[in-house]
Order: sequence, then structure tokens, then C-alpha cells
Amino acid sequence: MRKTIAIAAVCAALTLLHSNFASTNAVFVETKTSAVNQFAGATFSPTVAPVVSTTSHPNSVSLSWTAVTISSGRAITYVVMRIPTSGPAVAVCTGGNVPTMSGSTMSCTDNSAANGVAYTYTEQPVVYVGATATWSLNASAPSAAVCSKKCV
Repeated sequence: MRKTIAIAAVCAALTLLHSNFASTNAVFVETKTSAVNQFAGATFSPTVAPVVSTTSHPNSVSLSWTAVTISSGRAITYVVMRIPTSGPAVAVCTGGNVPTMSGSTMSCTDNSAANGVAYTYTEQPVVYVGATATWSLNASAPSAAVCSKKCV
């Protein structure tokens, strides 16, 4: 019984994938060769996610980094994480505060940073096909530690 259900699930998934492939201009294949991430011949530039630069303000932290491109022309989305010295990382720059591009620089503001608390930030370029994160670079190295207002 379990094998029958598993086989049916795989067949349904393949049918769904086939219909998605038919509606796109290319099938993306994940490969990684000598630090170059590729989608069926497309490559990210740069091949390593840029480190986030930070600027401290009272009640917020401005974030910026060099935009990443992919030669396939697909849109890049960024997952930006705030990492406290203790406790879990939190996604920032979401909803109406998503990163925006000016020239070749991406930027956003962390408006929820607590005053006096030290944080580092990372960004991860992600390519979505539909609602599925299909491929990404690894998250950037953490930024230098920054505090909104003044570190205590």
C-alpha cells in the first residue's frame, strides 16, 4: 500500500513538473563547478554573495550590497537575515520593505533593530521559478557588527 502511494505521488509530481517545464522557455539544471553556480549554462555574477555594508541610525540600520546578476536574465530575490550575538536569526527587509536597486547597489533598512544591540547581517541571492526557490548562492559572509544608535 505504501509503495503504491509513493509511486502515485512521484507520478503526480512528474506530471506537475512536466506541465511547468512546458510553460517555460528553459529547463534549469543545478550544477556547481569550480565555485561557479549555474542554471543550464547560466552563471551568477559575482559567484559569491557580496557582504552587506551597514550604517547605524537611531532606531534602524541601513543595509546595502552589490547586486548579483544571473546570465539567464531571471530575477534575483534577496533573503536578508539579522543575526544577534545570541538568539535566532530573523529575516528583515520583507513585505513592503524589500531590497531595492539603485544602479548596481541593493539596499533596504532594518527598522526593527533594537537600540544598543549588536547585530551582523547576511544576504542570500535566490532565484524563484514560480513560488519555488530554484537556486541560490550561499548566504554572504556576515557583515561587521553594528548597533542601532549606540552599542551598550
